[in-house]
Amino acid sequence: MSVNTALASELEKLKTRKAELVAMLESKLEYATRSGRQDLNIQERAMVGDVRQLDARIKHAENELKRAGDVPQFGQKSGRPPETRGSTVPPEHRASRYSPMRFREEDMRRMHEALKARQECAIRADLEHRDFFSPDSMLPATLYPWPIQVIEHEPRLLDKFPGYAVETPSIEFIQHTGTTGSAGVVGEGQPKPELVFDLAQLTLPMSKIASHLALSWEILSDWDNFVSYAHAEHYRLTIVAENDQLINGTGASGELTGLRHTTGVLTHDCTADTGTNVTAIDSIQLSLAQLRTGSALAIPNLFITSPNTFTALKEIKDLYGRYILTPDPANDAPDTLWGVDVVQTTQIADGTGILLDTTKFGQAVIREPLLMRMGFAGNDFTNNLVRFVVEERLNLAVTRPAAVLIVEHLPA
Repeated sequence: MSVNTALASELEKLKTRKAELVAMLESKLEYATRSGRQDLNIQERAMVGDVRQLDARIKHAENELKRAGDVPQFGQKSGRPPETRGSTVPPEHRASRYSPMRFREEDMRRMHEALKARQECAIRADLEHRDFFSPDSMLPATLYPWPIQVIEHEPRLLDKFPGYAVETPSIEFIQHTGTTGSAGVVGEGQPKPELVFDLAQLTLPMSKIASHLALSWEILSDWDNFVSYAHAEHYRLTIVAENDQLINGTGASGELTGLRHTTGVLTHDCTADTGTNVTAIDSIQLSLAQLRTGSALAIPNLFITSPNTFTALKEIKDLYGRYILTPDPANDAPDTLWGVDVVQTTQIADGTGILLDTTKFGQAVIREPLLMRMGFAGNDFTNNLVRFVVEERLNLAVTRPAAVLIVEHLPA
C-alpha cells in the first residue's frame, strides 16, 4: 500500500468519525432545546472538543495529500472511481447522473439516532416531502370459514309422527273398517246377537324422495367447511320436500298420500260456526269435540298450521281489545292451543289447519331412512365432479282416517 493511499484511507476514517459525532451532538442539542435546557452538559462539551480535534487532524491530512497531488473526495477511495466499477456504461452516459440521490449521510444518521430514542428529527426537505406508500390495501381479505346461511328451514314433521320400519318395497294392512251388529242384553235361553267385522286389505307402496348435488374435486380438497355445509343443506332441502309430501301428497305418480288427500279424514268448515262472539278459536274447540266424538274417539295432540294462520289466531281480541290467546304478549305462552301442541310450517296453505291424534291415526312407514350416496353421472369424472345423492323411501300409512281432521277457512 502506497503512502498516499494510506493517508487517503485515514482521512476518510477521520471524516466519517466526525460526521458521526456531529450527528450525535445535533441530536442531543435538539433534545436539550425541546427540554428547555440552554447550557451544555459535561458529555456535550466533551463531544464538541472531540469534533474540534478531528477538524484539526482532518485539515492536517488534507494538507499532506495536497502536497502529494492526490486528494480523494469524502466517501470515495483512491484509484478507479466507484461509479465505473462493474459497469459497461461509461459514467458520463449513465442516467443516474441526471437524477442523483441526495440523501446526506448526516441526515440518515440523525434519523437513525432519533428513531432509537423515539424522538422527532428534522431533515432536508427533499426527504421530508416524499410520497407515503403502504401495501396494506393490497393484502388479501380474510375468508370467514363458514358460508353465511341465508335460507332457514323448519322442523321436520316426521319427528312428530310414530314410525315403523319395513324391509320390503310395500306394506300390507288388514284394516277393520266397521262392525255389523252390536252387543246387547240377552235373556235366559235366548240367542246372543252376532258381531261381524268388516275387513279390508290395504297395500301401501314405498315412495322415494330424492335429490342430487355435484361438487368439484377442487372444492372437496380445498374447503372442508363448505363441503360440510353443502351436505347439511342437501339434507334440509330434502326434508322440505318430505314435509310437503306428508301434508299435500296426492298419491298419484309415485307421490305419498298426504294427510289432506287421505280418504275418510274428517273436515270442519269454520264459516259454518255462527253466533254471538264466535271466533276461529271457537271453531278449533268445536273441531276437537268432533274428533273426540267421532268413530275413532280421537284425542288430538297435534295441530299443524301455517305461521300466518297461527299469527292471525293470536291476534284475535275480545270486546275490550285484549288478546285472547296471549293476554300478556311480553310473556307469550308456548305454541299450544287448547292444550294441543302447534307445529308451524309453510308447506300447508294459509287458512288451513290439521288436527290429529298421533297415537291413533297411523304411522310413517320407512323402507330406507334419509341417507347420502356419492358417485358419478355422465361426464362427471372427466369434469372433476363428484355427485352426491340424498334419498329416502317411505310412505304415510293413515290406518285410522277418523283420527285426522282438516280445519278449513281459518283466518290467514
